[in-house]
Amino acid sequence: FEVNEQVLVLFDEKREDGVVLGAVAKPAYTDANIIGFKIPKLEFKIERDTGNITIISSGIINIESSGDATVKAKKVLINSDSAELSGDLIVKGKIESTGDVSTKGKIDAVGVIKSTTDVQTMTVKLNTHMHPTAALGAPSPPIPTP
Repeated sequence: FEVNEQVLVLFDEKREDGVVLGAVAKPAYTDANIIGFKIPKLEFKIERDTGNITIISSGIINIESSGDATVKAKKVLINSDSAELSGDLIVKGKIESTGDVSTKGKIDAVGVIKSTTDVQTMTVKLNTHMHPTAALGAPSPPIPTP
């Protein structure tokens, strides 16, 4: 930054700690309720009355922490063509999908697996499969379902 250049600083509520968000060449917003800045490929704004924060970038946004990171919100929405996670994922609640679910690994279940329709392996459907009559009550393999 240049000497005497205006900058946008985000402070804590006591104005004891803060971070410089960027230089302000001219007011980016005519609405007095909105503070922030616009530079090529980046926009950052805060709405004073709601506390809403908007960041718009035409590049990649990286958030890194050497410790844990927490997102606490009523609801988190991710609008993306795809999302990728690396590492283990632990969900402490229900998982619901409106589309297909697939895995390249195995599924381990401690509880009951329920289906409101049929369950199918590569060649056998659970609801319609049959076993041939076995001699002397011995188990026999299922007949593949057409």
